[in-house]
Amino acid sequence: PVRCVVACCLISLIIGLLMLVNVTAISSIFNTAIIAIYFGYMAPIVSRLIWKDFTPGIFYLGRLSFINSIFAVLWMIFIIILLFFPAYQTPNADQMNYAVAVIGFAVIFCLSYYYFPKYGGKTFFHGPVATIDSNQQVSTEIILTRF
Repeated sequence: PVRCVVACCLISLIIGLLMLVNVTAISSIFNTAIIAIYFGYMAPIVSRLIWKDFTPGIFYLGRLSFINSIFAVLWMIFIIILLFFPAYQTPNADQMNYAVAVIGFAVIFCLSYYYFPKYGGKTFFHGPVATIDSNQQVSTEIILTRF
């Protein structure tokens, strides 16, 4: 774990040093990070809205849950669209927001790696492996006593 922590610190330091070199580059990285986080937040909400395979937990809003999910997804889509725009009304090349280029590169890289013949993820990834029996029930008393 120590090497991983040191590696994360070094990578963060290198990315942080971009702020000293170019404000446009670090702005695009920050916007890309926020957009990626919002996509991560939206994925389970959208999948719950589409497939409706949902077991309510301790904090459940009842009928308001669906409405809350719709508003959350709409708000995140709105913010994601805003984060693709530059900060200035008439930007030049130095003031442009290149987050769309960074995200486009990441999507193209990930898809090409996944579908790459012989070495891609499609050849060796077979989905999650079940570690417990699907018929085994977890007692809700155990879950509730942990909190």
